[in-house]
Amino acid sequence: MEDALLEAKVTEEVEKDIVINVWKMIVKQDIEVYKQAISGESIDLKELFDYLIYNREGVELNVVSTNYDKIAEYAVSQSEAYLNTGFASNYLGQLKVNLDGCPTRLKESYTGKVNIWKVHGSLDWFKKDN
Repeated sequence: MEDALLEAKVTEEVEKDIVINVWKMIVKQDIEVYKQAISGESIDLKELFDYLIYNREGVELNVVSTNYDKIAEYAVSQSEAYLNTGFASNYLGQLKVNLDGCPTRLKESYTGKVNIWKVHGSLDWFKKDN
């Protein structure tokens, strides 16, 4: 879809409408997976993270995703690993290139660390002026 959008010549207004409508379609399904996650129902991807993380001291996984949804983030949370998306973990996050300076005590309460790199963006990324 992104290739098609890059090739098509549309106004900024049309492009913004496309982005908003695609977001609305994806976020509905993402919310359903979120509800599944918080209800305690295991997300399939959790099993993979558990397998890769547990019984490996100090493991750090790097996951590169082209998806906008947050399924990987939900699965990492269920795995009780430290989740790094590159943003400060608060509602008005700021991009942090290097989180190695995080307090050790914060990382010690987690099992493993998973870095999720969203190369095209995420449902929960918004521009400050929009």
